[in-house]
Amino acid sequence: MLPPIYLTAQDADRLDNLLASQGPGRHPELEAELARAEILKGPAPADLVVMNAKVQFRIVATGEQFSRTLVFPKDAGQAGSLSILAPLGSALIGLKVGDSIQWPKPGGGLTQVSLDAVTPPSQS
Repeated sequence: MLPPIYLTAQDADRLDNLLASQGPGRHPELEAELARAEILKGPAPADLVVMNAKVQFRIVATGEQFSRTLVFPKDAGQAGSLSILAPLGSALIGLKVGDSIQWPKPGGGLTQVSLDAVTPPSQS
């Protein structure tokens, strides 16, 4: 079962515009996540993955830990960044600290990712 996800109204609008500019069906993982997201009426809680937040996560099977900043494609070339259009970026958006999700890994199969910490954009 997938964990619930939450988006700020600003992130939802910007991501909808991004997908519209890319053409329909080009990023089905992100489209599916946006379709099931609950839109927040107020500000995001500090433990929620929003755009431009720094996220710390781990691959459950290996315990390997990562720290990345979730960004729009134009910023994806920067060191330590993770594009929202990457399958893992799409998996992390809207999760809260402590959530886990299974997501397709490069080359096939699934991997379980657990979210350990979030640093909101203004603090990262």
